[in-house]
Amino acid sequence: MKIQDFANAVKSQTIQSNINWTSDLDEINLGNLHGIVKTSDQKIWVQNALEDEDQSSLLIFDLNGTLLENKKIKELRCPHGLEIYFHPNYGETLLHTDAKNGLLLMDLNGKIIWHCQRPEFYQLRWQLNYEPSNSAISKDGRIFMADGYGSYYVTIFDSIGKEQETICGPSSKEEGITHPHGISIIQYDGKETLAITECMLSTQDTELLKKHNMSSCIKLFNLDGTYIKKIELDTISPRHIRTFKDGYLIPDFQNRLLLLDSKFKQLASIGENKSNFEFEIDYEFSFKRPHDCCAINDGTILVTEFDSRVSLFSFS
Repeated sequence: MKIQDFANAVKSQTIQSNINWTSDLDEINLGNLHGIVKTSDQKIWVQNALEDEDQSSLLIFDLNGTLLENKKIKELRCPHGLEIYFHPNYGETLLHTDAKNGLLLMDLNGKIIWHCQRPEFYQLRWQLNYEPSNSAISKDGRIFMADGYGSYYVTIFDSIGKEQETICGPSSKEEGITHPHGISIIQYDGKETLAITECMLSTQDTELLKKHNMSSCIKLFNLDGTYIKKIELDTISPRHIRTFKDGYLIPDFQNRLLLLDSKFKQLASIGENKSNFEFEIDYEFSFKRPHDCCAINDGTILVTEFDSRVSLFSFS
């Protein structure tokens, strides 16, 4: 089954949706739901970031949306990006990108294996703001962390959390990146490639945005930071890019989820119609600011939403 099949189901209105997949959360203090992954033990992990950072947590669900545990990890202050990392020494682990506390590798019992709070690159440049948003992992175990809310650089770490180098960064040239909220490593032209989602800032001054090469897009880079190309998106604030089947999923903070093929052509969209988008929505759905997504089986996608919700879409 290919992503085009799912896109066809969206367009034909044959998908099933559940506006709130979770259950029994009345006693849980919920904040902004960010990263989401499924581990090999069939558990769903969701980052729960609260305004009171001492109360931020990891929500662990079964595949039916029943809460198994609300796990408090003191090092998680503003958990924002979540990836599964199959570590050569520790097996399946969770890699957290925390906007307030840096990069953390954690085992599935909640033990912190290593923690880089602020990279040397930023320690030496104390005046730079540092608020990382997401990370990606290459086949050789390197970690690429995007400073999406900070100063827009990408820092590379090895498997034990040792900083290697910092690449990319802001610029008015096309290769510069602005608000790199999402970052993934994809296969492009037969090799591993960095795919970074870039978000427009608050201005609607199109001439100013054009002058500084700013738009809602995906920018592709080689793993050494060499710029490849830009792909424009019909989004305003793409939060992340997730590989799905033979294509990609992109949650847009402006209440949409895009389905793209392997060439980044938009196949279908779920969400709300707004006048500032080029394409009409294919499947109407009342999102609450989608932030991340993951597949839990061959035909089911979960989407975390900023406003304390996880929604489900099932494709038949």
